[in-house]
Amino acid sequence: MAVRNLEIRKQGEGYLIAEQAGSNYHQEKAVHQSPDREDARKWLCGQGGSPDFVDQALEDAETTERVFLEMVGNYSEAEEFPKR
Repeated sequence: MAVRNLEIRKQGEGYLIAEQAGSNYHQEKAVHQSPDREDARKWLCGQGGSPDFVDQALEDAETTERVFLEMVGNYSEAEEFPKR
């Protein structure tokens, strides 16, 4: 299994969720924009995030510039994994 690295940023009432693009690069790509906290929670949990960790990350995102959340992914989801 691979680890997905997601970054969560609060934007007004909503959230912008970005993911590290590729295994060896720190280039990010936006993967989801949520209009509110409940939508962000549903999307993150639907992607395999633990509800407790998702709730904590969204709470932390309200008081800091950005929050990082790691969750289990699949090698087939990673872009050309592993890079050589």
